[in-house]
Amino acid sequence: MVTQTIENIVFINEYEHKIRRFNVTARRLEFRFLDYNGQGTPIDWLRRGLNDIINNGMRGFANTDRIGITFFNADFTDRPLPMSFRRRDQISADAILDTLAKVLQSNASFLYRLLKLFEDEQTDDEDYSCDDDHEQNEDRDKKVVI
Repeated sequence: MVTQTIENIVFINEYEHKIRRFNVTARRLEFRFLDYNGQGTPIDWLRRGLNDIINNGMRGFANTDRIGITFFNADFTDRPLPMSFRRRDQISADAILDTLAKVLQSNASFLYRLLKLFEDEQTDDEDYSCDDDHEQNEDRDKKVVI
């Protein structure tokens, strides 16, 4: 798949394969969020991005198909964010945010590491002040895989 940008998401790669033994199709999307652009509230921006991910990742599946989603992040390799199998029509940005909220409430170390990562990125961004370093900032963008 060629890199594709949809509103506030950049889709980097897509892989798909069939697992005949279980009669399952596995699809893996690699993407990253672009910086918040100031349009609307941050939560609405995040919902729109999650809906773009859902629509892109679920194309070709019927509403009655059962789908499981797991989010992976290179910074939290030991902490994937799984969602239980649901019908396609039950998967939404709010369902993903609810799952994330439950993880954050029940796992203080996950929240601490997430906040620490955000703090480190903010500090790193202040260190880069000239345009020549812009490429270095882009290389540090985080990729998320579902």
